[in-house]
Amino acid sequence: MGWVGRYREGKQLSRMRSYQTACPFRDFQTIGYARVENRGESEVQLQNLVNSHATQRGAASTNGRLSEWFEISPEQAYDLLVEQHGAAAVSQGNYFEA
Repeated sequence: MGWVGRYREGKQLSRMRSYQTACPFRDFQTIGYARVENRGESEVQLQNLVNSHATQRGAASTNGRLSEWFEISPEQAYDLLVEQHGAAAVSQGNYFEA
């Protein structure tokens, strides 16, 4: 079990780099990704799906914005991505290369 974040395409790499810089462990990995037609809609749907399976969600920011971090296993998060988009549309990230 660990903390999993979700990001729209285009944000994922820059966000990953900023977290790697700020984290002393530099151990963030990509679990999976899917190309979609409507990124905003897809992001909300995935957020709701992951939230319904997560043990907990990270704390909201000071402005009340909900956290993009969820406590869930990477494998379960990947399975939910596949559930949402179908196996043919989803690619595995570097988490599964180990």
